Amino acid sequence: MRDTLKDDVLVERGRKLKDLRDKADLTQTEFAEKIGATRSLVNMWEAGERPVKLNYLERIADFFGCTVDYLLCRSNVYSPNPDIQAACAYTGLSEDAIDRIQMLFRLESERNFPVMAPLESIIKSESILKILYGLHDLSDVIGQAESLKANSVRYKDEYARACHLVRDRIEVDLYRLSKYSDEMVDEISGAENVIESLTEIIRDN
Repeated sequence: MRDTLKDDVLVERGRKLKDLRDKADLTQTEFAEKIGATRSLVNMWEAGERPVKLNYLERIADFFGCTVDYLLCRSNVYSPNPDIQAACAYTGLSEDAIDRIQMLFRLESERNFPVMAPLESIIKSESILKILYGLHDLSDVIGQAESLKANSVRYKDEYARACHLVRDRIEVDLYRLSKYSDEMVDEISGAENVIESLTEIIRDN
């Protein structure tokens, strides 16, 4: 019996390996020569037809400068640097975000340009928390609204009543977000489109 989950994992790992090889601008033959493998073996790995054995995993990780866990899709952290891995694990931030914070820190240290203090103030800001909570609520409401919209044809009366409630919640969230930030244009615009759709549903009923 075919193990679908196992096959999917192998395909995902093969896709990641192919992406790394493509970024290095290497053919399968060239890459195989770099790690002491054959082109046909590399082809099977990338196609998800065969798992990569540990000895090859270690060679590939050394060649690309990444971790074995990254190659096995167990981690999204590319760097083998334990400090970066720990920072990502502790904060939940991506490796790119950690790199950006390091860049800001270097900018402050090397050019005596105040960056970290304002950044810390922003992170600690109550307004930021309110915006994030508002975006979470808004995303939840928009999801509900889209679900109601999709099912409205079959259950018109029931969903028309529910649409009133969802529309009211969206409008409350939009008002709350607009009080704290001027950078929510896309979110607000998208939510307003949903409100218009819900209004049409209500009007049709």
